[in-house]
Amino acid sequence: MEKHYEQEMRGFEIYDNLKVKPNCYFIARLDGKGFSKLTKEMKLKKPFDNNMHVAIVKAIKKLMFETGSVIGYSQSDELSLLFDKSSCFFDRRIEKINSVLPSMMTAFCMEQEFFKNFHPIFDCRILVAQTKKEVFSIFKWRQNDSLRNCLNSYAYWYLRFSGKTERQAEDILKDMKGNIKRELLLKEFDINFKDIKTWEKNGTFVLRERYEKEGFNPKEKKKVLAIRRRFKEVSKEFENSDEFFKEINIIGGFFPS
Repeated sequence: MEKHYEQEMRGFEIYDNLKVKPNCYFIARLDGKGFSKLTKEMKLKKPFDNNMHVAIVKAIKKLMFETGSVIGYSQSDELSLLFDKSSCFFDRRIEKINSVLPSMMTAFCMEQEFFKNFHPIFDCRILVAQTKKEVFSIFKWRQNDSLRNCLNSYAYWYLRFSGKTERQAEDILKDMKGNIKRELLLKEFDINFKDIKTWEKNGTFVLRERYEKEGFNPKEKKKVLAIRRRFKEVSKEFENSDEFFKEINIIGGFFPS
């Protein structure tokens, strides 16, 4: 009777059995909720705060370690995690992944001194990719968004620093094309967009780097070399999938050629 009742109640969990289909990569994209208000409350540096960047990347590394995700990517208040085709994280159940990952990210942020007395909140959605090229397309899409966000943020905040109100800055930039925004930064504020830090423009990839570590075999009583992995940060713009996967293979050897 109790078992029947439990099965009946579970019938109300309408997305309980929805899973990422097998033999596919999937990317979990987490986005900060209300971070404009949060960064104002935290009195962070504009347009970008390096301490926030360091804290978010630190949380991503811990998230990757705990979940087995193979590539992380950070830009602004957003992060993306790539899971391998063979990943069994939460049995690939979308409802579980979408609910637990944001909670983990919030926890890993809040355990840091940087977020003391503040409560960063994230949401999550799943993107599925069947091929390596589709994986690259998704990350390239987010990199393009990072570039636009960086340009818009610099143009907006330097107008604000010059004395413009929020409304005035928004009106000036409304419908302004990217190349004009770059000219505005250069002519009005002596800022060459090419010289802006790469992590601000392109975001940061977190990869698992292979390296050799010397150890000692007590049975054979001799030194041995073991392959270990550690996290490596890469901030650069990738123009195409060949360049992207070549770099990943050199660093971590995750994707076969």
